[in-house]
Amino acid sequence: MASNASARSLGKQNTLSRVFSKFRKAPKSQDQVAPTPTSTQTSGHQVSERSTTLEGELGAAQNGRSTLQSQVPIIQVADHSKHHHGDTTYNTHGTTNFVGSVTNATFGPNSVTTIERATFVSPENAEASTEAALLWDTLPKQRDIRGPENEYLDGSREDVVEDTLGWFEDPISEPGFLIQGAAGLGKSTFARHLTHRLHSVGRLAASVSLSALPNGSRSPLSVVKIAARELGRIRPETIPAILEATKSCEAAPLVDQFETFLITPVRSLGLSHPLAVIFDAVDEYESHSALINALSSLPATTSSSIKFILLGRSNPRGRKDAAIRLYLLQPVSSATMERFLRKQLEGVQWEHGRRYATERITKLAELAKGLFIWVRVVCSLLQKRVSRFSPDHILESILDARRSLGDSEQLATLYHQAIVLLFPDSEDQDLFREYMTATLALQESLPMDEFSAFTDLPTRAIEGIQAELKALQIRKLGGVNDEGAQVHPAGSLFHLSFLEYLGSTSTRAHIAFHVSPFDSHSQLAKSCLRELPRFLPSSRLLRCIDLDPRGRYAVTYLTVHIHHGSPSVQPGSTEEWERSGHCATLRQTSVEMLEQWADLFVDLVGGASEVEACAGGNSDIQEDIDEPDAVERRDDHGGLGEHHPAERTELAWSNNFSGRDADHDTTDKGHASEVAGHDIRVAHVLHGVATALWDGRYTSQSSFQTSCLEVAVRHRPDGAEYWHDLGRTYATAAKWNGSVEAHDRAVAAHQNAMRAVVGPTEHDPGRLPCGLATALYARFWAVGRPEDLEQSIALHRNALAMRPPGHPRRAWSLNNLASALSDYVRERGSRTGEIDEVVGLQREALDSLPQGHKDTSMYLLNLAVKLKSRYEMTRSIVDLEEAIRLEREALALCPPGHATRASTLNELAWLLTMQYEAQCDTGLLQEAVFLGRESLSLCAIGHPQRFNVLDTLSTALTFVQDCLDEALQLSRESLSLTPLNHSCRWRALCGVASILLSCYERSGSAEDLEEAVLICGQASSLCPPKHFRRYKLLDLQAKLSGATFSPSPSPTS
Repeated sequence: MASNASARSLGKQNTLSRVFSKFRKAPKSQDQVAPTPTSTQTSGHQVSERSTTLEGELGAAQNGRSTLQSQVPIIQVADHSKHHHGDTTYNTHGTTNFVGSVTNATFGPNSVTTIERATFVSPENAEASTEAALLWDTLPKQRDIRGPENEYLDGSREDVVEDTLGWFEDPISEPGFLIQGAAGLGKSTFARHLTHRLHSVGRLAASVSLSALPNGSRSPLSVVKIAARELGRIRPETIPAILEATKSCEAAPLVDQFETFLITPVRSLGLSHPLAVIFDAVDEYESHSALINALSSLPATTSSSIKFILLGRSNPRGRKDAAIRLYLLQPVSSATMERFLRKQLEGVQWEHGRRYATERITKLAELAKGLFIWVRVVCSLLQKRVSRFSPDHILESILDARRSLGDSEQLATLYHQAIVLLFPDSEDQDLFREYMTATLALQESLPMDEFSAFTDLPTRAIEGIQAELKALQIRKLGGVNDEGAQVHPAGSLFHLSFLEYLGSTSTRAHIAFHVSPFDSHSQLAKSCLRELPRFLPSSRLLRCIDLDPRGRYAVTYLTVHIHHGSPSVQPGSTEEWERSGHCATLRQTSVEMLEQWADLFVDLVGGASEVEACAGGNSDIQEDIDEPDAVERRDDHGGLGEHHPAERTELAWSNNFSGRDADHDTTDKGHASEVAGHDIRVAHVLHGVATALWDGRYTSQSSFQTSCLEVAVRHRPDGAEYWHDLGRTYATAAKWNGSVEAHDRAVAAHQNAMRAVVGPTEHDPGRLPCGLATALYARFWAVGRPEDLEQSIALHRNALAMRPPGHPRRAWSLNNLASALSDYVRERGSRTGEIDEVVGLQREALDSLPQGHKDTSMYLLNLAVKLKSRYEMTRSIVDLEEAIRLEREALALCPPGHATRASTLNELAWLLTMQYEAQCDTGLLQEAVFLGRESLSLCAIGHPQRFNVLDTLSTALTFVQDCLDEALQLSRESLSLTPLNHSCRWRALCGVASILLSCYERSGSAEDLEEAVLICGQASSLCPPKHFRRYKLLDLQAKLSGATFSPSPSPTS
């Protein structure tokens, strides 16, 4: 099975590699600007770009037309799907001509365009064009979701539109704009309206609803790719740049993914204004922290090309962020709500044809308290043909409930009343509860007949429940014709406030209707376990194509539902799990069945993920799992800093699903019970599956891998390696999605590994404490708890003690301990004794490496960084000279073309500049400038480390006669590229302020001095009070203070 999967993966990679070997991008003239079609266009025409203000464009008719010269090859767009912006549904047709990138687009009679099935037709190379289109189709896309017709009330949020556009047009505004509002205020409706408004004037790059992500594309990278696909759909000219991005971005940090998939393609358009990317329902996305972190880490200059509009119920960061402006969405006025009510009530058939009294509409508008969702649900219930209740009776019932229960739980009261009205009989309510229990945790849609067989709910009951629930449904999935033939996950149909009402345990009992997510997962897990014996074990080789929909669902989501629907365990605490029905069922399941399930599961889950993982077409899956993963973390001096070889990243077992291979474990004590032996074999199979999915990155497979390991530790709670690997998966998730909860779970799993009975003490006793130390260290950088760093240091010391001289992993332990101690010194201030220990540990780590080791240059750089830090504390020139010698050795190991040559050049240039400051040797300064320029030449515009290199070169040029203006220019560029939330931004500010002070001393310009004082004040607010380099800031402040109260210097030549 494993060999077949590898062959499939290799085949996909070869296909994608051929795409880029034949698909070439021709240069695009900067004056070629392709306008975006709008809703007033006709086939064969385009709207020209205009230089008027955005507000003016929004109010003006779109009458401009321009036609650009046609060139080959041609992109033919054939799309049979529909796309929804605001209240309008668009189809896609048409052709586009381009050279290199698209320069002329014509689309059918509708304005909003998509490329869901692109075919690149090149007269010169049809095969390459077709394969490029094939590659485009590997980009994930969001689900097609529709809201209710006429949802947005014209003019209801015009003030918010104006405020948003005001921020958008401000050239110096923040890159991000977060519209925050309570549940039910109409944020998603506004997002769709804003999408339509921005698109109509050619200012939209992409619009993505994070509540509409498909299950297989929920990683942060997938979100970026979805946005890129939307960008290509709206701006076909960007497609070549987006395709280029798929070649080299696979393992890059998320902030670089934003740069290559979105920012660079937008820049390729050569527009004079930015485009907007809209992310709706940000707080509902489980990886929102990673998304926000990446947006906050983008260079400040990003806002000239692209800006991000976010909408959510709360601030996902929980704190202020200089890169994102917070905008509080207020409830609309009662007058606006009254207008909305009148519009919604038009479809109600009142008793005897009479219209509803005006005063009662006013009363309803007041009771709504600005919540559109409340009015929507009320009106939907009134419009529904509920045979036994008239609209008057329904409304009086709702109002009576509000009068008796008050406003404290406004939505909960309404939802309870709606359920009672829709399902008045206890039997109906029981069926409704069963249906919601079966759909609340449902992971993907199923045909109704398959869902009925899977859950034992009668088809007729399902149809009746679905018909009633349309009154509460806010979204529609798919086409109108097939909507009723499917059962969709509840989260894709209903407002989040309704799902939270069902899942809440704090709602008052008399208005509660509790449906537990845990119970939903538990019930679906039982259905999966009941489904598998229908086709497993099989005497013939089963393939995924042989399974029906419910069979595929059971194979794919079995471990997910057991993980989230069964009691968790800890070493020595398994009673609840062992009493559960899932434990009993799995103990009765044959190992042979689980082995066949494992083959099918990896084929289903692994196959889908391989397409995503190999989309670049330029790298094979890493086979050598023993190779350490070098992780780079930037030092806060402004250079590229030290490199950290991560602890071993592979899982403990090979890709092997055979539970029989674990039989020997049952005889460890000579009298293990049959049940315990079966548990061990089940855990072994699950762990083998997790190993097969592991590649050290956070992908669409990661959640499945986590669930497999979670179920494995339930069967083997005393297995330290299983807990250790579970901690690894959570740590990887935390690294990529920024989740504090994932950090906490990683720490907890590693703590359980330390408590477990069966551990790898005979092989590497330092593995477990090192794993926990690494998890604590990662949580320290994510959350900032000092105790995490202190515990990490203590555990790294323990791990080092367990890895004596000669141990193959001793060098890594030395490096990790040195890094943690170095951070401790930086956080707590200068302590000579501690920095001496740091240098000693790092030196021993370098000496422990065997001759010619591939990580030698990394360890040389790390020791140089530690020596430089000690030099700044002690001013021992010997440390600085040794650091320079080590950097030269590292540079010799990084010839031209080496991945780290730019960073090594930059670090050496920085050290030479420091030595020049100490010794005033012009030869050192000349070499520093020369190396700095070479490093800058390797970091072109768009390179993620360009701001560091610019800072180093500008610092060196400050000391060069007649180069002060160039130094200031480079320093300003460095500051503009430094992310607003970067830990060393205060150093970049200090750099600009210091050069401005030098300019003042040269010219006597009061403006230079005033700006320097202002910028230095900003740096002071960002610099940590105990930072060991804060003395430099204080020195600069003293100089500025002296200059302020001294006579202005005479201008010099």
